[in-house]
Amino acid sequence: MKFDTITKVLKDKNLKVTPQRIAVLDAVTKLGNHPSAENVIDFIKINHPNIAVGTIYKTLETFVESKIR
Repeated sequence: MKFDTITKVLKDKNLKVTPQRIAVLDAVTKLGNHPSAENVIDFIKINHPNIAVGTIYKTLETFVESKIR
C-alpha cells in the first residue's frame, strides 16, 4: 500500500498518523491474507527494529477497534 493510501486510511478513521501506525499497516497489507500478530512483529523487527512489540500489539488492537482491514 502506498504512503498516501495508508495516511488516508488512518485519517478516514480519525486516527493520528504516526510512523508506527504507518509501519504496522504497511506490514499488514504486504503480508496479506490475515497475518498473525507474530507475522507482523517479525516483519516489523526486520524493517523497523526500533518499534517495540507492545506498540505493535496496541496498534493492531487500535486497527481492530477502528475496523481497519
